Amino acid sequence: MGFIIKLGKRSFNLKSITVEPVMFLYMFGNFMLFITVQSLIYDKVCQQNFNETICTNLNNESHKVEEEFVQKTTSHWLLYSNLAMGIPSLFSVILFIGPWGDRVGRKKPILASLIGAVFATTGSVLNAVYMLAPLPYLLIGSFLNGLCGGYIAALMSMYTYIAQVSTNTNKTVKIGILESMVFLSGTLGTSISGVILDRTSYVFVFSLLTGTMVLAVIYTLLWVDNIIPEAIEDEDSQGNWCTMVTGTVKAVFHCAYNKRQDKNFLNIIMMVAVLFILMLVTVGM
Repeated sequence: MGFIIKLGKRSFNLKSITVEPVMFLYMFGNFMLFITVQSLIYDKVCQQNFNETICTNLNNESHKVEEEFVQKTTSHWLLYSNLAMGIPSLFSVILFIGPWGDRVGRKKPILASLIGAVFATTGSVLNAVYMLAPLPYLLIGSFLNGLCGGYIAALMSMYTYIAQVSTNTNKTVKIGILESMVFLSGTLGTSISGVILDRTSYVFVFSLLTGTMVLAVIYTLLWVDNIIPEAIEDEDSQGNWCTMVTGTVKAVFHCAYNKRQDKNFLNIIMMVAVLFILMLVTVGM
């Protein structure tokens, strides 16, 4: 059963649409958030260190020293923000969210990453309302986002979901469609973020992004089915919390270093290296 739409002689099952809209909303919000947060930090640094006259005319040649200070400090806090999200997300995905999805279903890790994004955008709203709040407060939303898996959990969970619900004949196409959501949302988000900010305010933009993430949560809850993976016997999962973590670490290393036929292991390592380089030159701070 599904939700069938007929267009002439053709029919389309709406249930074939799964996490693609979630990817679009999530990445749209993240691209806009990343750009707008840079501007927010820039303004906060200036306002907390210089008067309004200097901040208004910061680009003038007479304030070159002040501008250099603001840019340098802004870069540092952007780095701190990325670390506050990236380091917790690395451990939470490998030790908890990834194995959690293998045990309880593919839907819950998606929701975890979306809830983390809500924390991040809500934290940005509060920092926009209280412009003179200490700069370390910027890291709270990023840290909570990282605990929920952040960007890593979002990509991992949605690509895993598509891979599991697809057949061998349409898997490449469906993954390609999901990947296209990243580039479409990125193009749209980066192109309109500055326009919206110029005509509104930080509070409006971050509130809009919070609403976008909440919409993604609602869509996931109401529309995306929870796909339960095939049961995997795991004696370590039956013990206490410490035993479960130990078993998960063992499973991670077993997955990474398990012997494979031909040159598959080398191929995997090379793909990881290529992905690392791609992300480094794309968003590396």
